[in-house]
Amino acid sequence: MSQSEPSSGPYPRESLSSYLRRMARRQFFADPIAYVRAGGVDWHDRSRDPDLLCGALPQQVAAFFALEPERVATLTIHPHLEHVPGEDRGSLRWWATLCQRTRMCDRCVIERPYGRIEWRLPVITECLIHRRPLLDECRLCGAMRDRNSRRWERFDCGHQVQRSAGAESLPVDLRVQQVIQAWLGIRRTPWTHANPWLIHALLAQRPRPVDVQPARQSLRQLWVEHRRARLAWRGPGQALRVLEQRGERMYPTQRQPVAAVGPLELVPPSLNDLRDIAARYGVLIREPSLQLLIAR
Repeated sequence: MSQSEPSSGPYPRESLSSYLRRMARRQFFADPIAYVRAGGVDWHDRSRDPDLLCGALPQQVAAFFALEPERVATLTIHPHLEHVPGEDRGSLRWWATLCQRTRMCDRCVIERPYGRIEWRLPVITECLIHRRPLLDECRLCGAMRDRNSRRWERFDCGHQVQRSAGAESLPVDLRVQQVIQAWLGIRRTPWTHANPWLIHALLAQRPRPVDVQPARQSLRQLWVEHRRARLAWRGPGQALRVLEQRGERMYPTQRQPVAAVGPLELVPPSLNDLRDIAARYGVLIREPSLQLLIAR
């Protein structure tokens, strides 16, 4: 089989699994793995997730589709995992491997039916473009959409995705997603120090919310608790900042400041001091116990 045409490139932010399935369908292949293997790609392990592909296999896929290796790498989740600290990177990757459900935005699927790579990340629960929550199950019968499903417009039960669309996302959910997606390099929004803390706190929860609705509720709860803690310390923080700007003590006290102690100086005694010393010495001389001590 010949290589694919260079003009048939990936869509914006398309996942590698979606791209392989779309190109295989164009060549009348039902199985995307069989399609790339027929083109000479050494893909023997069929259990490998295309969106988590690494090693030498992405280079073979890039050569088969006449794409740059860097372009194929952007179709996986690895460029986004580079923003995650080392202690959370493996956990997030393993979490994405265990999640068998496919999340999707009903508006994005209607506009152009293909999979976005950010939908594979379990911490992504909202679509910031359409301000809609992502769907991972049919709201009519509860059936989910498996990762190996072929059609994006329907769930595995056959119901249309647009029939399961609910209300728009809450402002707090959108704010949380702005923070998370800015840190992962998905959206161009301001980066804050709360981004690593938020994802680390979500990954540390037990049990881990694999489904989209528990993940959304956990993120909302973490964000609300974080905001309450910041508001509780905002008043004292402002008061201490004003005191520091004035040059006052950070902790008020009623005690007077202790004067600095310098080196001791020898002061000669006065005449009255010498008379007082002589009188005390004479009294001591007249004591009987001292007289016996002097006689010995």
